[in-house]
Amino acid sequence: PASRKFMMSSLWEELDQAKRTCPLTDKEYIPLNVLHEKITWQTVVPMLPDTIARRWFPCWDYNLSEKIQGARKIIAILVLINQERAIEDLCLGNLTDGDLPISRNGVDLQSRHGKKVSTLFTALTPGAVDSFLKTQWMFLEPILELVSAAAINIKLDSRSALESAFSSCVEELTNYVYKGVLETGCPPGLDGRVSSHVCVAVKRFERRRSKDRGAFDPFNREKENLEKIQSKGIKSDHLIRHLAICDQIRCIIFPWADGGDLGDFWQGKLATAPGDFLWSLRQITGLAHALENLHHVNIRHGDLKPANILYFTNNGDGILKIADFGISRAHRDATFFRKEKTITSASTKAYEGPEVNNKTKISRRYDCWSMGCIILEFVVWLLYGYDALDSFYVARKPENHSYYLNKSGSVPETARLSEKAEVNPKVYSAMKFLLADQRCGGTALEELVTLVRENLLQIEWEDRLCAACLHENLRMILTHAENEPSYLVNVVDPPDIPEIFSQPTSDPALNSTMQSTSQ
Repeated sequence: PASRKFMMSSLWEELDQAKRTCPLTDKEYIPLNVLHEKITWQTVVPMLPDTIARRWFPCWDYNLSEKIQGARKIIAILVLINQERAIEDLCLGNLTDGDLPISRNGVDLQSRHGKKVSTLFTALTPGAVDSFLKTQWMFLEPILELVSAAAINIKLDSRSALESAFSSCVEELTNYVYKGVLETGCPPGLDGRVSSHVCVAVKRFERRRSKDRGAFDPFNREKENLEKIQSKGIKSDHLIRHLAICDQIRCIIFPWADGGDLGDFWQGKLATAPGDFLWSLRQITGLAHALENLHHVNIRHGDLKPANILYFTNNGDGILKIADFGISRAHRDATFFRKEKTITSASTKAYEGPEVNNKTKISRRYDCWSMGCIILEFVVWLLYGYDALDSFYVARKPENHSYYLNKSGSVPETARLSEKAEVNPKVYSAMKFLLADQRCGGTALEELVTLVRENLLQIEWEDRLCAACLHENLRMILTHAENEPSYLVNVVDPPDIPEIFSQPTSDPALNSTMQSTSQ
């Protein structure tokens, strides 16, 4: 009948219009919620043959509603390939969505569980069977059983759309980071909270070109570092852990940092209470402990900066976690050095150590220079706020606004690094003003600035504290502050803001000190 033909055409159009292209795999799929809405008793029954048995025996389809619920994908596949006449053969033949994917085993067709189902497909031509086998992948969402104990390796079929595993569309945030939402039935407690869903970050890497083989591969480097951290049993609360890796599409899944990065945190919050100072000191100490753990297993992060420190709110004050190990260096043995030059093209210049451009070995204490920069900025933010960080950034010019400057003049290549570079004088000026601030004298803040000046922002790496010693020093400062709250900060009126922390931003494109010079 014409009405039956119209119904089939309308359903086909609705399913066709519901197709989406996964931004992660470039494969088409149809969201499952569309099937629940479109494949119903009302839409399926008119497509079934109007047989005498169905007309004279109302109980003929007594369990049809149940069968439709269990075979929505199969019905949708048949509609899309214009084989609606086979719905009754397949569905009433007890083929269900749980049998998908159907595959060939020689001349036979078999279900996912190995059950032979060739007899159910006799109503389809060989060409229609091929279309069925191809189209079924639009409805087969990968199963992401992410758990809090250990990360998984996703085995993704080349025909699958990874986005279909998420309960909502994956949102592209940058050219390589996506945000997805998963039901908590799969990954319980990823962020320590009870919720009906959980957000994750999907970091996708570009595919390698044949001419790039043998060159530095960011995906493999980050994968190796993350897997090494997991295999070594490092479980620091201040290190982000990955949830899954998918080699087929070169992506890594992480918990979603709902508070953004450290720069976002600084920009969105003003430190006004003693609790803010104590929380900050605890976070700094925790980050140093995480860095100690990395160095203990011979991993140098290599790109520490506020943009690579993520803020998880966790329904409370929140926690900071070191992330992005794409430029991290895993030492292949327990020696203290790496002989080859670091890949630094993705590193923010402002936080790089002075040895980055030197043709010498780079130690893990490179990270300790970066930590010195971050700790100093933490103190600036605590005392003067976010705008002071922008001002301090502008003051550190030119040289990429870095914390050191290259000395002018001809210097022998074999000269010590301290003969080639010096700490940026503006950094010394900033530390001088901080130490002169009456809120700092005799407090934890004074000790932090002194620690940075004397033991971290040192041109020669040998003069810097190692991560373990840095953590121990910070732990002692924290313990003192926890036992004696007045040690945190002196409660006195703040001074006039020094010019180095109050000058206007000269570059209108500059929004924060935490901007990365490249992605």
